[in-house]
Amino acid sequence: MNDKERLNAVSRIMLSSPYAARLYSFLSEHVDDGGIVLASRATLAAHLGIAEITVRRAADFLESQGELIQVKIGGGVYAYALNVEPLKKSLRIGGECIALNAKVLAPKDRYNRDVGARLRAMKAAA
Repeated sequence: MNDKERLNAVSRIMLSSPYAARLYSFLSEHVDDGGIVLASRATLAAHLGIAEITVRRAADFLESQGELIQVKIGGGVYAYALNVEPLKKSLRIGGECIALNAKVLAPKDRYNRDVGARLRAMKAAA
């Protein structure tokens, strides 16, 4: 989906659900080249300044409108696919899992504050 198509989608969604439009816009800014982003509802809620239930309702609305597909990963984490082609390819793999290539959004919280320092330490040790 190109930028013009995304803008048209956001404009169309905005008329029905401003929260869904905000979520769609945020996700479209952070998707990988394949159109998929992996994030927890808590992370999305924090970035958007809304409640997790509002994120769920907005994502459900977007899915009902055919604008995205949600794939539950676990623990409130979902893959949000704005481009269904990579998702279709992953379903052909078979077996018990769906293989996805996605950009991951993680919060810079107490667990992830020192990721930069850990990366530098790993590089120095190599």
